Amino acid sequence: MLVVGDVRLEDISKITSHILLKYGEVISAMVRTEEVMSRKSFSFYRNILREGVEIA
Repeated sequence: MLVVGDVRLEDISKITSHILLKYGEVISAMVRTEEVMSRKSFSFYRNILREGVEIA
């Protein structure tokens, strides 16, 4: 899971732990600012921008 924006790590931890307990799925969360995302040119970030699904 890649989270872009101003969020607290505690909030992300609550969401990912809930998903783990309810569905048995492990999610690795990465929190990045929009500024960092806009200047990164790694293929990982390009793939997220191309293939990612916005959920909120």
